[in-house]
Amino acid sequence: MEFWRRTRQALSPAFQSRWEALARHEVAIVGCGALAHAVLALLPGMGFQRFHLIDGDVVEFSNLARQFLFTEEEEGALKARVLAKYLRRRYSGLSVRVTDQYLTPANAEQLLASATLILDCADQIAVTYLINDLAYRWKKPWVYGAVSGQTGYCATFLPDTPNFRDLFPEVPPAGALADCQRLGVLPTVVAWIGMWMAQEAFQIGLGGRPRLAGQLLVCHMDDPVPEVLTITEHPANPLRGSDVDFQRLIWETWLRALPACVPDRGILMPEDFLRSLNAVFPGSDSGSGILVVDLREEEERLVEGELPGSLSLPFSRVVQSGDGQVVREAIQRYLDDHPQVRQGVLVCQEGVRSGRAWWLFTAMFPRIRWYSLVGGWRRLHAYLQFASPVSKEH
Repeated sequence: MEFWRRTRQALSPAFQSRWEALARHEVAIVGCGALAHAVLALLPGMGFQRFHLIDGDVVEFSNLARQFLFTEEEEGALKARVLAKYLRRRYSGLSVRVTDQYLTPANAEQLLASATLILDCADQIAVTYLINDLAYRWKKPWVYGAVSGQTGYCATFLPDTPNFRDLFPEVPPAGALADCQRLGVLPTVVAWIGMWMAQEAFQIGLGGRPRLAGQLLVCHMDDPVPEVLTITEHPANPLRGSDVDFQRLIWETWLRALPACVPDRGILMPEDFLRSLNAVFPGSDSGSGILVVDLREEEERLVEGELPGSLSLPFSRVVQSGDGQVVREAIQRYLDDHPQVRQGVLVCQEGVRSGRAWWLFTAMFPRIRWYSLVGGWRRLHAYLQFASPVSKEH
């Protein structure tokens, strides 16, 4: 069956007598959004037979224009599970493993350990650095892809090439890199970059030298000729230090790189927040099953006021902990004392830090449904003062 499925590829000199090599690879697909769709539309038919799909996101209606393997009926379903179902139905005999969690420093070593090839389809800079640093440490090949607006990027990193930190030794400032959240994304760019990622994976799988090894392809859809830039070693690349603390470097980078924007399912408006507590100010009902985490710094709480009943965990402590241990210990202690908690609300001053923290809390405690409060404490306070009858009581 597998041979006849690939009879046309078998005629290609690049493929003859070597397709068995592809079947031995375990390909980790990190992120099950648009790029993963473009890649997975090609890789199984090219000969790869073992996949590990990693993503904690769910299907949203806004995804459907680019993520063409999803349907309207699957809105709200876990993306990794839906893609796995498609692959198993489309290609009999495939081995498809599913992890419906976001890739984080807490789980990455376990999830990627068995992969022989990693494809970064997450299009999120925090995940890119995480994959890069682990792949460099393990000497594993990986393929990078990203899209924004009408521009796409693809690069392949091997043990003997420069790595992603030679492009950006440290996390660029917020807004320095284009992203699809701000600029959108054109479906044709996704298809183009997905094709390149699949071709690079194909060359690696056959044991050859991929075209983009140590190079960055930049594709502008208004220009028929893509740019190919050679990546050179950067003297500030921290991976090349004499005594690298990989664990701390990975955690610190990931925490700095977390985006402030969260999926629609992770945002909570002040009015909905109060409604979920039966219009009672946080902390007055300990049996509500909701944990409110105040991420503001001490000086902010002194000036703006306390959030009664909340668990105070300043964001600076979260970042400075280096390995997420502060969050893990503080939240676990609270959950041990309050086993009824099923939802968590993250509150900062204006909603930026809580957005970044959402990714960390969601990854570390996936059984809790976490929300980032839109507008933070200031918007909540204004709502209580001017829009809610609750303000008359407090």
